[in-house]
Amino acid sequence: MAMHPEDVATQAVRRCQDPSHTAVQKTSNPTKLKADLTMKLRAMDMALEQIEHTRDLVERSDGRDRPAEFMNLVEDSISKTSKKLETLETDIMSQIHEESALVLQKSEHKMNEFQLELTTALEQHLSDAERLLDTRVREVRAELLQQLASVEAATAENRTSISKLAIKMQERLEQMESSVSDECLHLKESSSTCVEALEEVRSQSESFQKKLQLFEEETLFSKEQLQSCRLRTQQLQDHRDEFQMEICLIKQRLQLLQEEVFSIAPDLERRNQKLEDMLRQQIGQVESKFADFTEAPLNRSREVLAAGPLPAAEKGPEMPTQVEFQDMRRRLEEFSTSWPGSIQAERAHMDDIRAGLDTRISSAQEQIHSLQLRARESAE
Repeated sequence: MAMHPEDVATQAVRRCQDPSHTAVQKTSNPTKLKADLTMKLRAMDMALEQIEHTRDLVERSDGRDRPAEFMNLVEDSISKTSKKLETLETDIMSQIHEESALVLQKSEHKMNEFQLELTTALEQHLSDAERLLDTRVREVRAELLQQLASVEAATAENRTSISKLAIKMQERLEQMESSVSDECLHLKESSSTCVEALEEVRSQSESFQKKLQLFEEETLFSKEQLQSCRLRTQQLQDHRDEFQMEICLIKQRLQLLQEEVFSIAPDLERRNQKLEDMLRQQIGQVESKFADFTEAPLNRSREVLAAGPLPAAEKGPEMPTQVEFQDMRRRLEEFSTSWPGSIQAERAHMDDIRAGLDTRISSAQEQIHSLQLRARESAE
């Protein structure tokens, strides 16, 4: 419910005139003083707001509701309130200054006391620190003097060691110079020796190359000889095959002769004794002729091979030809046919011939084997 403007103005005037709101209470506590001043300022603000509100209400009301006395009263109240507010503000400011001066004085007194205590403590600490510093300086000085003495002793020892080391280094340097000079001389001698060895190696290399060339030529000649030996071996093998074929034919003929002998044995026994002498004589003639045709040329060939090549004028008798061999074989067959009593002697003679052929074949095989070994060695 809204209050009447006259009631609002009356309450504001009474609140401003109240001694509890206008009296300034002095206190020595800054916190309490600050709280009192804050409350008083809030009361002044509320009074001013109410006065302004009352003035607005009075200005808005009609002329009939504003008597002159009330207006004068309100204006007097406002003026008094304004004066009291100014007085209250002055009192508050003076009280603030007084309280501030008192607090400042107390603070200065406490500051002086604290400064005095701090100065005393600092002086005491400074004296203690100076005393400790003097003690530490004396200890450090003693330690430094001791270390300086040890350093001087070590320096003297080092100087002695350095002098000894310098002498040793000089001796070592002289030894190294002498050894280096000796090594240089040795290297020079070694280089000259190496040069001589190189020349010798070059000469040996040239001789080795010449020997290698000769060896290659000998190898080529050995290959040619090996080829000729192989051809000769092939020829000997062909001759051996021919001999073996002839031996087989002779064996077949002997078998036929044996059969014939067994068939005519009774007649041959009587004629055997008579013809024995004649057969021996004829067989001797045939053997001598066969020896003339076979053994004499072979012996002559061996002598020629042992003595070396002969001139054309000194050549021996030639080997019998195939026609002569066939003629001899034919004559032998005619003789064996015409003289049945000579079968036993002819068989013995054939055995001798076979033995001789076997001997020759074995010797030919040995020669072939030796030629093969020589050919293999030459090839290797």
